[in-house]
Amino acid sequence: TGETLEPLYQKIPDALRGYVELFYDLQNNARFRFIEPLLYTSKYYKAELQSVHLSIYEKDNRPFSLNIPRVISKDTIEINKNFSSTFYDELFSLRTKPKSKKHIAGLFESVGINFEKVHHLFSQTPPQKHNHPSLSKHKFSIKYLGHACILIETSDFSILIDPLISYRPKHGIDRFTYDDLPESIDYLLITHSHMDHVVIEHLLQLRYKVKNVVVPYNNSAAIEDPSLKLIFRALGFKNIYSLDILDSISLPNSEIKAIPFLGEHGDLDIFSKTTYFISIHGYTFLFAVDSNNIQNEHGVKS
Repeated sequence: TGETLEPLYQKIPDALRGYVELFYDLQNNARFRFIEPLLYTSKYYKAELQSVHLSIYEKDNRPFSLNIPRVISKDTIEINKNFSSTFYDELFSLRTKPKSKKHIAGLFESVGINFEKVHHLFSQTPPQKHNHPSLSKHKFSIKYLGHACILIETSDFSILIDPLISYRPKHGIDRFTYDDLPESIDYLLITHSHMDHVVIEHLLQLRYKVKNVVVPYNNSAAIEDPSLKLIFRALGFKNIYSLDILDSISLPNSEIKAIPFLGEHGDLDIFSKTTYFISIHGYTFLFAVDSNNIQNEHGVKS
């Protein structure tokens, strides 16, 4: 009614008390916001329920990663460790940093798994890599890894956008895989929070080599606009930077700039998405993931 909202605080469900704030927006509509960081320290964030399943897949038709419940089969290994555990860094770094059988056995024993159950997941043969052009002869390289995932490499830094990474099939089109990634990823760029762009399955496999994460800035504290910065922090990533529109990061002879993500996009508020304009050695690239060029006038200088 335009009067004080204080009496309404008494009507907030007990489960949400202390986690929401009531307010009027600029059109005098009563609204609420979540105090989102508190939810990650509350009883509602149950990291102990997180787990990872290891198995071998050689087909393209894979089960959706967020199926609930996930049925354990005789060919599946379940790791009951929360996503932020450093166990996963040590596990997935074995792709590029080989260790002894004794070391690997000790790693799995720490989570209550006998090595005999997982030995088939490992090999003494180094992974096969594609023959890449030398960066000493080229200022940079760009590789398409599938869906919206792009890898940019220069002699000074590497950038990976929206990681969703395939495997090398026995038949069909050859693909870039985890084996083709550099030893470290200097900047991991995320455009928005849809599950085909923030894929936890791939993020955990990359975390050990990621130095910095760049996500869209958001401050709406709404259900439809979760903070990617908080999500990545809960996933155990370090050095997370949120860029507002036209914020930029300077790199050697290069720049990463956040620009508007135009066009309606299902299930998201407008504040949790961005696209990236990247300039490298005088070349310019626009990675307008899922967006729509509605206004051609954007960027035109008078």
